[in-house]
Amino acid sequence: IDEPLGDIVRRLDRYQLNEPTLSARVAVRNQKPDVTDLIRWIQEEGFRLVIIDHLTAFAMGRVEDPNKAMQYAPIMADLSRVAQDTGAALVALHHAAKGGGYRDSTAIGAGVDAIILMATETDEAGEEKDGLKRLFTCKGRIPMTHKFATEYRGGYQMVVASGLPLDQQVLRFIGANPGCSGRDIRSAVGGRPAGVVDVLSQLEKNGLIRDGGTEARARWMTTV
Repeated sequence: IDEPLGDIVRRLDRYQLNEPTLSARVAVRNQKPDVTDLIRWIQEEGFRLVIIDHLTAFAMGRVEDPNKAMQYAPIMADLSRVAQDTGAALVALHHAAKGGGYRDSTAIGAGVDAIILMATETDEAGEEKDGLKRLFTCKGRIPMTHKFATEYRGGYQMVVASGLPLDQQVLRFIGANPGCSGRDIRSAVGGRPAGVVDVLSQLEKNGLIRDGGTEARARWMTTV
């Protein structure tokens, strides 16, 4: 990790990962393992997701010139091996270039399935706005949303805009958060409340979602 351990622990606590059933499934390591140790650790603990924060630190000691593909290619091959041997998903954080895109070798982009570029929101003059919003552009070999945005609200990063139609955003959110309420959905996808209500009604009519709650509180879930 690239940030103080206390900061990430407080953030995980804010996201309610202190629940016993969840905290036992989250681990933070502030020492860099070699590939063999990393594979063994993932397999022993059964981790499904590994986040490397950040790629430059992970490659330190092995890469002298970060712009040379031949030096970064073995690093990316090692990460590919980790994913293939463990079945875990890997997310590697990396720095952006000033002119757009990512920094350093092209071997980085060639060695991953998807690239998600994050940038701050700027005005017409190119000046950064309030700094609370982040814009994401995605491309890769797997189906995904091409663009979305998040905004820092009340201590959380919330998705406020997506390149997907509203009905697909709603359906995806319900699939990832079964039992969610209408308020949960509106907070996640944004848009007009009436528009979200109309989408829920249409998805329910089409048999894609159902309400498993009560008259007092809806609990939406997918039927698939």
